[in-house]
Amino acid sequence: MKQARLGPAKEVFIFGVGGVGHLAIQFAKLSGARVTAVSTGERHRDLALRVGAGRRHRPGRDYSGISKFSRAADRAIVFAPSQAAIDAALKTLKPGGGRLVLGVFGGGASSIPFVDEIEIVGSVIGTRKDMNEVLRLASTGKVRIEAERYRLDQANEVLLRLKRGQINGRAVLNP
Repeated sequence: MKQARLGPAKEVFIFGVGGVGHLAIQFAKLSGARVTAVSTGERHRDLALRVGAGRRHRPGRDYSGISKFSRAADRAIVFAPSQAAIDAALKTLKPGGGRLVLGVFGGGASSIPFVDEIEIVGSVIGTRKDMNEVLRLASTGKVRIEAERYRLDQANEVLLRLKRGQINGRAVLNP
């Protein structure tokens, strides 16, 4: 989230409302940004509204429906492991300072509109200091995690459900 450099009045589009994306929506709201959640699944769009997204959008499986938001975002953050999501996120960015943050591996940007002066950065994980800040926020109740709990012997089933986008929030395996 720090890579996104969010703040009041920034328009951010978050692609992928899963285990990390639903938390990113909450952090973006805490920064004062206006949040649009982009997800291909109806359950995930409902989750996005529950955790504070101002708008939600279902662009279709191939993300072709994102064109109505062309050049609308100051920032786009991608947690959906999809090349189509990355390409769609690029199209939402305003020229002259838009910033794309890749929080997943997806192969990178297939077509970079260099004349639009867009920044692209990647981020894998925060520092220990960042993690302590997250835990502090969670302890105040400002951030809440949506989780589905499963037995450890259900791990293979859970991985399939995750791949199909059928997990709402995070999946937690209990031994």
